[in-house]
Amino acid sequence: MFINNIVGIAYVFHGKEQLLTSKKHGNSKRNPNSSCKVKPSALKYVHNMLQRMSVTQALETHIQQHGGRECIAPELCPTKQHIYRLNSRNSEKTTDDFEVVLMYAKENPKLVREIGSIPEPYVILATDQQLLDLQRFSSQPISVDPTFNLGAFYITPITYRNPLLTNIQYGNQSAFCGPVLLHYKKTSSTYVKLFEYVKKVVPTIDNLKCYGTDGEKALSDAISAVLPLAQHVRCYLHFEKNLKPLIPSGDVIRVLAEVKDACLSVIAALFFYRIFCRIFLLINCAKLYTFSM
Repeated sequence: MFINNIVGIAYVFHGKEQLLTSKKHGNSKRNPNSSCKVKPSALKYVHNMLQRMSVTQALETHIQQHGGRECIAPELCPTKQHIYRLNSRNSEKTTDDFEVVLMYAKENPKLVREIGSIPEPYVILATDQQLLDLQRFSSQPISVDPTFNLGAFYITPITYRNPLLTNIQYGNQSAFCGPVLLHYKKTSSTYVKLFEYVKKVVPTIDNLKCYGTDGEKALSDAISAVLPLAQHVRCYLHFEKNLKPLIPSGDVIRVLAEVKDACLSVIAALFFYRIFCRIFLLINCAKLYTFSM
């Protein structure tokens, strides 16, 4: 009996009814439920039909050829998962990652801005809006952090804040992702390619006052080589992470609190100095042009 994808099997007992149990094939370590192993010949037969039809169509055709779901033996009835696993084992990789990117670049020329192979394969991604924002806010600090790797690639994004937008939840300027570098190695010669491109299309990036990193020397060396006037500052979270192993376990909270207060005091002092100087200049300026200088 077959109703709504559920198969009901009727058993006839000679004598008293007995509890039916099927033997485990032992292939599954996570699923303790009993199951029946599918014959390799059935898997191969369905797999050969995939050249002219989809997985679902191939399975339905195979089932109907064996009398339908009511009649087909369990060991002859594979599932979609069986076919997918068989495909993953039998599939051979014919293209490398870099070739896939080249194919994507042909379809998305406005996103894939530059592809290079020296000193190593790298790809620069950027939208028109990201480049426009960097031009508009080129004097604002940026952050550069190789955050994670995607398969064989490392991803290094430039992030910036839009001073015209305020995050309602946190009350600070909204952060945005800028141009992105895809690369294989974390070397200065590769990082340089990203900032050379940005400087070429956004010349006003020379006005950049400072940039933040996680302290990776290869990255900071690359940025300082292209933007020598910009000051390098460390991310406090990365600084705190590097500091923790050097502090005795019982003093971690106290020492980190003192370090944070000291950092905030320095920032406050610099901020006060900047505001005081601006007020002093404002008082002693006869013309707006002189103050803007």
